Amino acid sequence: MSETFAVRLKRLREQKHMTPTELADASGVPRVHLYPLEKGDKRPNWETVQKLAVALGVSTDELRDETI
Repeated sequence: MSETFAVRLKRLREQKHMTPTELADASGVPRVHLYPLEKGDKRPNWETVQKLAVALGVSTDELRDETI
């Protein structure tokens, strides 16, 4: 079973030793939007995926999953 976007986002953020606030600052995605993304309560739009991928230093393919 593949990881969900929420699980992948949190894992990549933690691997980079970033707090949610640091990721929000680096990506320009408001922190209040990151929490629901990491909990799986909200699905990101493509622009958000791109911003998060750049901030995490990964490709959009590495960050997203087939359900987005």
